[in-house]
Order: sequence, then C-alpha cells, then structure tokens
Amino acid sequence: TPQDEQATDLSEFVAAVRAANEQLGIPAQPRPWLPPLPATVLLDDLKPGRPGPSGLTPAPYALEDLPGQQRQRAAVLDLEHTGHLLIAGAPKSGRSQLLRTLAGSLAETNSPRDVQLYALDCGNGALLALKDVPHCGAVVRSSEPERAARLLTKLLTELRRRSDLLGARGHANLAEQRAVATGPDRLPYLVLLLDRWEGFRIALGELDNGAMTDQIDQLMREGAAAGIHLVVTGDRSALTARISTLADTKIALRMTDRTDYGLIAVNPRRIPD
Repeated sequence: TPQDEQATDLSEFVAAVRAANEQLGIPAQPRPWLPPLPATVLLDDLKPGRPGPSGLTPAPYALEDLPGQQRQRAAVLDLEHTGHLLIAGAPKSGRSQLLRTLAGSLAETNSPRDVQLYALDCGNGALLALKDVPHCGAVVRSSEPERAARLLTKLLTELRRRSDLLGARGHANLAEQRAVATGPDRLPYLVLLLDRWEGFRIALGELDNGAMTDQIDQLMREGAAAGIHLVVTGDRSALTARISTLADTKIALRMTDRTDYGLIAVNPRRIPD
C-alpha cells in the first residue's frame, strides 16, 4: 500500500464518524466554505442588479466571492453609485476581456437611451468588436490621434453642457436629473473605455504637451457627477499615475511583481504563489 494511502488514527476516526452519521441518519453539516468559484462564468449565469431610481440597471460582469459572509454574488458596475473604474494587470491577464465583458453587459441590461459607450483602444484592437454594438458611438485607435483628440474634446464639451444644465435645475448629479426627467430630456450615462494606459501614454499622452492626458484627468475629476464615467485598464504604471487617485474603484488582475498589489492596499504576503 502506498504511504499516502495507509490507515492513520485520523482516517480511522473520520471513517467511524461517517459510519455513525449514516446509522443515526444525521444530515450533512453546513460547510464552513462555499465551493470554489468556477473556472468559467457566463453573463447569462449572473443576475443583473435592480434598476435604480433613475431607471439604470447595474451591469454584472463577474462572480464575487465573499468568504467572510459565506456568500457568492454577482459583481456589478452601478453607474448611479460609483465613479470611475481602474483595472490593472500584466499583459494577457484579461484586461481587455474585462472591458469587452463590461461593454457587453451594459449593452445587454440597458438601452442606448440610458447608456452610450465610447472606446479608446490603445492596445491590439480588442475593442474594435464594439463597433457593431448599437450603444457604441465610436471606437478610436491610438494610431488615430486626430480622432482621439476630437473624441475627448466632444466629451469635455458635453461635460460642460451637462454641468451647466444640472446646476441650472438644481440637480446634484445625473441620477437626480434622470429621476425626474422623461423622454428625450432624460440624459444617458456616457462610458469611455480606455484600453491600455501605457499605450495611451506613449502614443497620445505626450502630444501637444500632454493635452490629452490633461483632458483624461479633467474627465475623471469632474465627469462622474455629470454621468460621464471612465473604465481604464493598464499595467502597474496606471496604478502610479494621477488617474489612480481619481478612480474610486480599483481591480488588480495577475501582476508581474507581487509587491505591485500594495498599490491597491492589498498586502502582497496575502497573495498566493
């Protein structure tokens, strides 16, 4: 008999307890841990959140494990109650796929009257598939600096228009405006998906003395209240840039150096090998 299959006092004890449970008809006791998360999760397996007062439905994008609460629930992007999202990870860690998942979920759970998408693809073209989504206004590559400048200028112009409108009508944010407005007067949420911050910084961020970087910063500082949200992916450089302080939610995927998890206040010693 192999060494690891030999009977021990513990194995004999466990077998005796199991036999006694079967004889007495004692049901299985609750486990202290839920089953591990599945390797693959489909959007159809996740339940969207409940629509908020402004009529927007939170979009599910992942299955979240909460061991301390013995719960597993859908992680959702709720534009009514959150600001900007920053996703950091090493290459091939799933950054672009998470953006595509978020875009697909937002489009599936809400109409184009409620959510409109724009994409700034500074990677390998993973966001080009969004062109066919009716919610998507434009997908711009980092090799198109003029289009990128027009897109950011358009969003800033819309930010100023919305800020003036909300202030004139006494609304603190877009959720309040949408809660009382009807029909075409109800403004949609705008979401800018920026894939690969490191690519943006090299290809576009330093043009015109960093004009587009300043525009991104302004959108992140002032946009959330007006319903303009950014979802940005990048490597560790995104966590050390100014945008990191402006993103209220951060997600770290697989990082090259385990010490990088400290940049989102996660103890690197708690990260498994």
